[in-house]
Amino acid sequence: RSFAMALAFSAFKADGVLIYVADQLENPSSYFTIYLLDGYLHLRMNTTLQRGYDIQFPKRSNDAQRHMLKVLKINDFASFFLDSEKSYNNTGANVNLASQIAVQDSASVYLGGVGTNISLLALPKLFINQPSRVNFAGAIYSVNLKSQDNVPSNIPFTLSSLDRTAYPAAPKTAYYGVSLSGVNSYLGLGLVNTTENVIIEIEFTTVSESGLFFLWDRATSARYIGMDMNKQQLILHLYPSYAGVTEPLMLVLYKSAYLCDGKRHTVKLVIKGSYATVTVDGNVGPSVVIPASHAVQALNDADFYIGGISQALPSNLIKTSLTGCVLSVTITTGLLETVRAYDTTQFVSSSFGAQYGCPY
Repeated sequence: RSFAMALAFSAFKADGVLIYVADQLENPSSYFTIYLLDGYLHLRMNTTLQRGYDIQFPKRSNDAQRHMLKVLKINDFASFFLDSEKSYNNTGANVNLASQIAVQDSASVYLGGVGTNISLLALPKLFINQPSRVNFAGAIYSVNLKSQDNVPSNIPFTLSSLDRTAYPAAPKTAYYGVSLSGVNSYLGLGLVNTTENVIIEIEFTTVSESGLFFLWDRATSARYIGMDMNKQQLILHLYPSYAGVTEPLMLVLYKSAYLCDGKRHTVKLVIKGSYATVTVDGNVGPSVVIPASHAVQALNDADFYIGGISQALPSNLIKTSLTGCVLSVTITTGLLETVRAYDTTQFVSSSFGAQYGCPY
């Protein structure tokens, strides 16, 4: 009926189940689960009142940093807090209306995924349609449960007694992401729409001084938005948008971005109307004016690529491809800032040299 839970974790992946418990393996009617979707934490439960709840924490948590999630449940009211921040969310239900999560004492509690023999009906439809999203990548450090129902209890879940023959010890270096190691390795994330306002944030490692960083390409209309790295400079590439203008535009947005050290870096490109800026590891570059002759226009159903050597750009511009690891990609579009976080392991297309898993 009521409990408090503290769960310490870190996550690299945008999606995945942190904790799952249900009354039965098939067709669960009473359940409690916490999961990540597009980088956001969700608390999802269904109690004996048969009122389903799914609430989302307002900030992303798949940043590979250690977090402490605290959950408080009383009847159908449930809330969760992350770290010591004031940001939280709750179900908004009546705290005095009696209900409980009716599970047997023998029910298993699953941490970091749900295994292979569990029904996914207690999870959102997106997980049912794409089961690989259920898989968790990261670390769960501790879980503690306090109950005040019949006999007050304080239960620390034991996480150190895993069968190491079935579950090998975690490596000292976390492996995640997609590595680009070929002469022309690229990662295709599929068709993505954009508007005149767009934010692209990519976490990656590389040892290359030059190469195509990303490309938004609509091949049927020869329209594109791209950015490459050339000897520590980050350069924006835009197609001409005025009739009669034929030359593409190259704008240097960041002059000294030392990114080829093999360490984890974050590059964020912001285009708002006629201005573009790049932020590298929190350091904001100058605001650069985009001339009207090459104004960014909406691209519907355009392919989004990371790395590679593109045929869309003039051949004399991009001659090398980046070697490294793509860890995460987040794209924000429109005035309402619609956000989509991509799990890079769920890529739509790739070339030789792109493979799952890379250290950072």
